[in-house]
Amino acid sequence: MTQLGVGSQKSASRKENVSKIKDIIKGDARFTVRDIARKIGISLSRVHFICKNYLKVRNMSSRWVPHLLTDKQKRKRVKVAK
Repeated sequence: MTQLGVGSQKSASRKENVSKIKDIIKGDARFTVRDIARKIGISLSRVHFICKNYLKVRNMSSRWVPHLLTDKQKRKRVKVAK
């Protein structure tokens, strides 16, 4: 039985989980955190952590949106929302 040592990476934060979540969000931005967690088999808090800290996205109105939008992207979102 192996133990995680100090500074070792937890399995849910490994690159494969980050890429899986990224692929899910790119494929369909309407997945909920719960859906993603069930599909991959990790906790809700770990999905939130990966989305916020690794992928830099947040959930807005049931869609995953990048944290940093350009001015052009902001104007387009406002135009589409009207």
